[in-house]
Amino acid sequence: MKYSKTLLIGISLFFLVLPVVSVPDEPHRVFGAVEPDGDNIEVTFEYNGESIKQVETDDQGYYDTMIPYSSNYLGENIDILVEGEEKAGFEFEKLGVSEKNLEYEEPDDDNGDEGTEDNGDTEGDGMGGGPPVEDEEETEEETGEEKVSEGGKVVLEELEEENGIKTMNKDVEVDENTSNVDFSVGDEETSISSVNFDLNVESSKQVSTEVKDYGSEPPGNVDALEGVNSYKEITLEGLEDEEFENARVEYRVSKDKVDLEREYWNSYLNKYEGDSWVRKETEFKEETENHYIFEGRTESFSHFASEIEYDYELEVDVEKPETVKVNQTFQINTSVETPLKENITYVWDGEELSETMEYSLEEPGEHNIELEVTDGIKQEEKIIKIEVKEPEKDEEFTVGKIVAENTTISVMVSALLLIVILGVFYKFKIKSNQS
Repeated sequence: MKYSKTLLIGISLFFLVLPVVSVPDEPHRVFGAVEPDGDNIEVTFEYNGESIKQVETDDQGYYDTMIPYSSNYLGENIDILVEGEEKAGFEFEKLGVSEKNLEYEEPDDDNGDEGTEDNGDTEGDGMGGGPPVEDEEETEEETGEEKVSEGGKVVLEELEEENGIKTMNKDVEVDENTSNVDFSVGDEETSISSVNFDLNVESSKQVSTEVKDYGSEPPGNVDALEGVNSYKEITLEGLEDEEFENARVEYRVSKDKVDLEREYWNSYLNKYEGDSWVRKETEFKEETENHYIFEGRTESFSHFASEIEYDYELEVDVEKPETVKVNQTFQINTSVETPLKENITYVWDGEELSETMEYSLEEPGEHNIELEVTDGIKQEEKIIKIEVKEPEKDEEFTVGKIVAENTTISVMVSALLLIVILGVFYKFKIKSNQS
């Protein structure tokens, strides 16, 4: 009875604790930049006028947070406020991701009449005085070169837009402690999202980065490329080639530029090398409200073009022996080129198996093995021919000879062993008779 009570109490405690340790539903991630005066300010998230979360931007004006799940929020609009002023909103989704870049300018502290100078010291309500001298000095420091000592995001400033070409740049100071620099572009209308690279410098250096967004028209010094979404040019000054590596260009593809009715589409980053375009390793990163984000890898900077592709080739290569012997085990290997590698299936003679197969054929002659490869959209069929031969006469003779020789040796050893046994037995018998 005591055992039953203990068991009952344990089960009750388990069900009381279970809701506490349950895994919560997945949240909605929200991130972005607040510009131009967005450093160290408060960003509030509200639902139906009630605050559900508050965060503070970092020194560069960035925020990145998770809004916890609530059944009340699902499918509803969440408002984003900066210093109490509503700036944007998003629809809450489980595991949703929203990039929201916000605008905010600090209010003017000078409440005096416009165009009125007052250089005197002001006390009391401070209506007529200008900002303190130390604030002016701080402002001058902020307009100088930004120091990136341990890596981090640096916002590229928009300098000008002329004839549809946007130009942005930034000068920063790096040193031996700087492992990485990420030049971020907050303007969503610009095709480039960020320029990122790892550093290996031994002393302090001034690094200048300039980004030009040409839109869909190529600059005059490069050839046009079919299917291009946008052309761009990235210039990096102040570093030797060996002082940076693992460079990555993250770019945006606007959703209204993609034909989503097509069965397949993808985007790639191309770099202009010499006098031709070379496709670089590119991967899809994420989807935002208005864009798809891709990242291309490059060893240096130059002109780039991001293309949208609606077709591709499914290429299947087979590695196999030309001839085999009867009952000889052999292997067939395949390699497939397709952007949809996660969907590949291999069907060998009607049976779905892996990319590598082992066979052993019993009958001599020519054999056909059927292979069908699909990636979910395209299909490629191959007939693999294998010539199976019988062992040659010399091989049969050699094998028979070896077997015969081994048999003869075995008989001789057995006979010798029998003689030894009989000799021992005979000697033992003579001794017994003498006794």
